[in-house]
Amino acid sequence: MRSVFMRVAGVMEPGAGTPRESLAEKLAAATDAPVGDVLDLIDSMGSGYLAAHTNEETAAHLAVMSRLGERPAAVASEGNVVTVVAPDHTGLLGEVAGVFAVHNISIHEAKLWTRPDGIALDTFSVSDVRSGTTVDPQRWDVILGDLEAAAGGELDLDALVTAKRSDYRRAIVARSVEVAAPPDPSQRYTVIEVRCADQPGALFTIVGALYRAGLDIQVARIETMGTMVRDTFFVRDGSGQPIRDVARLAQLTAAIRADLRTRL
Repeated sequence: MRSVFMRVAGVMEPGAGTPRESLAEKLAAATDAPVGDVLDLIDSMGSGYLAAHTNEETAAHLAVMSRLGERPAAVASEGNVVTVVAPDHTGLLGEVAGVFAVHNISIHEAKLWTRPDGIALDTFSVSDVRSGTTVDPQRWDVILGDLEAAAGGELDLDALVTAKRSDYRRAIVARSVEVAAPPDPSQRYTVIEVRCADQPGALFTIVGALYRAGLDIQVARIETMGTMVRDTFFVRDGSGQPIRDVARLAQLTAAIRADLRTRL
């Protein structure tokens, strides 16, 4: 079983503890980054981000951020870790998942953050679907170019993923798609659980269906068990609230199920 846990963080506030200046100086010394740049990162991302990433990763993120400018996205790869910095927008996660699907890349871990100014900083640990190992370094230029193009709306990912899926041996797997809405013990989100056959672009297609239903993904757990996937999404509606009305929730899951059954 492969399991991926992804959290789409909101605005991260600096936490209590080490004074920001002292922490910035320590990180700057370890990364050779200017103290001012590190301070900006601490102020915008907060202690949660710093706890989730090493000094080396922080240095790499600063370098990628510095290249964003007016481009739709700044992207980089280091080994099997891909960093995407882009203006946050509905569908960004789906765009990344779509590009990875087209290029036969599997996501193993994702850390997704959003700065207060609306800039997303997302990192993905990945591997080659076919070999299960490291992605060939010679492939990265094309993959990173497609990630930047996708973030800028320059790729028809629906068509590309559909073409990719046409090569998939769908006859040997079940076509059933199940969508449920189990209760959320925390009461903070609405939970949407999707089960379907594993295939190229499955995550891209599922995320797209949730966006089309007007849902904002806050947390996602992605699981692959043999030939099946079980993806669980913690979502809110367009007003930022969990959906509590039973009838509305039933209509929502039915709409998502119908959408996915025409695409998977």
